[in-house]
Amino acid sequence: MTNQDLSKKILELVGGKDNVVSAAHCMTRLRLQLKDQSKANIDAIKALDGVLGVVVDNTLQIVLGPGKVRKVYDIFIVDAETKGQKVTEDWQANKSAIKSTQKDSAVKKGLRTIANIFIPMLPAIIAAGLCNGIAGLIGQSAPAAIASKTGAIYLIYQLLALFGTAFLGYFAIFTGVNAAREFGATPAMGGMIGAMSIAPQIVAISTALGLYNEKVPLDSILTNGKGGIIGVIIGVWILSKVERAVRKKVPDVLDLIVTPLISIIVIGTIYVLILMPVTGFISDKLV
Repeated sequence: MTNQDLSKKILELVGGKDNVVSAAHCMTRLRLQLKDQSKANIDAIKALDGVLGVVVDNTLQIVLGPGKVRKVYDIFIVDAETKGQKVTEDWQANKSAIKSTQKDSAVKKGLRTIANIFIPMLPAIIAAGLCNGIAGLIGQSAPAAIASKTGAIYLIYQLLALFGTAFLGYFAIFTGVNAAREFGATPAMGGMIGAMSIAPQIVAISTALGLYNEKVPLDSILTNGKGGIIGVIIGVWILSKVERAVRKKVPDVLDLIVTPLISIIVIGTIYVLILMPVTGFISDKLV
């Protein structure tokens, strides 16, 4: 069965495009949010050639495997005429129908939130990690060529190191953007929270407050990267709350200017002076 045929059969068996609220994908699964899950023929979907399994949650998750899922997803969103959150005239009924199927515990919701933040980044994590790994092998196997700073081997080494650093070096920023999307904050401002954690000004602020250990920088109460990804996610979650609260108070005409300014000043200060040291302490203890 071709990917085109598989997409059409899945759409047919989940109740047609009128029953599809939204579609998304992770590394292995096509995730469908349906108006009425009872319309989906689960057994028939499981029996389709190319389907590895089905997980029924508050979304319908069809396991297709790595690689294949993205190809089927690209076809499916065209067939279903949907992408992301699709709002229809019957959005209130859709929302009620979806909420009626949700019986998640707090732990389950938390795990899903974490998954939604990190799963979209998995391809980049893998690519960047492999590039760094290969660059490391080249550095160990040809140290003289690297030290010479000339030649093809050196160029390849630097290119691979660049590819890896382009993502992993700014992982906190990407995490901030994805977390903001998940929590309903402005994505670019979520990226700002992530960027703060690795900005050079952190050391200057830490030194001014007497929190920086010059002899052993990693032992500083506040330094670059302190708190790691845990701090970034918590910071962006608070940002989402602050943004909503400020937006309710600010006149519409001033919202574009005042809301982001106040939000970033408030949460930025809290994040740098409180969250980074506290989550850094927790992370250090876990390590």
